[in-house]
Amino acid sequence: MDRSRINFLVALLSKSAPKQKKILIDLRDERIFRDLWSLKAKNIVAVVNQWHMEGVETHWRRITGT
Repeated sequence: MDRSRINFLVALLSKSAPKQKKILIDLRDERIFRDLWSLKAKNIVAVVNQWHMEGVETHWRRITGT
């Protein structure tokens, strides 16, 4: 699956089951970001499931500005 298909499925889940999407995707995105952010390392490499890439990147951009 490529990024556009995953984004489509996440948007579909958001419309069809918003509470489940919040639990399964949004809260996990935030947890992954907080775990990475707490490392305070100069270089961080993480393997993240495609479902969570967009959310983790959004949190990262919002906090770091990069």
